[in-house]
Amino acid sequence: MRPRLRTILLSMLLFLPSLLPVPVPAAENVPAGPGTFEQRAAAEKETRSRYRDLEVGSLVFILVAGGAILFWALRRK
Repeated sequence: MRPRLRTILLSMLLFLPSLLPVPVPAAENVPAGPGTFEQRAAAEKETRSRYRDLEVGSLVFILVAGGAILFWALRRK
């Protein structure tokens, strides 16, 4: 394997864990004690929207990085 290609693949593997979302329980958004249904629903909605934003950001990053790698590989020929 070429040294440059190996470096690119290893760096992609190094940054892959940064794309994965960190699990955060929704219970941290609700104050301690018996919460109302509305508080729990609001906390769950906030957590869902946070994960949705992370998923969209990760997808955009993957597509841009993949396009850049393809562009780079095709341009080298």
